[in-house]
Amino acid sequence: MSSGEIAYPARGTMTGWITRHQGALSFHAWGLEFGACSSLRTLAALREENRGHFLADPASSGLHRAKAELREVFCPKSGTWRQTVLSQAVDVVSRALQTLRER
Repeated sequence: MSSGEIAYPARGTMTGWITRHQGALSFHAWGLEFGACSSLRTLAALREENRGHFLADPASSGLHRAKAELREVFCPKSGTWRQTVLSQAVDVVSRALQTLRER
């Protein structure tokens, strides 16, 4: 992918708010994604939560389990995983700032 291309349109980000409220401000936005689980586990969790959302009794234990699994595949409770992701994110931001300083 070349500079200036958009990999995919992200929704729910701060860029829309900035664009609406800051008008002519020129900025670049980027996002980081950190894998937590296998694609198959993630897909299974998405399907199960979706099924439960539309078909299950809102108070059912199955729906609560499905929602908990979905949270876990996107943001694991593991302190090691969280610390690793935080460290990697800080490293990426530091390298980006260094690159900007060099330009």
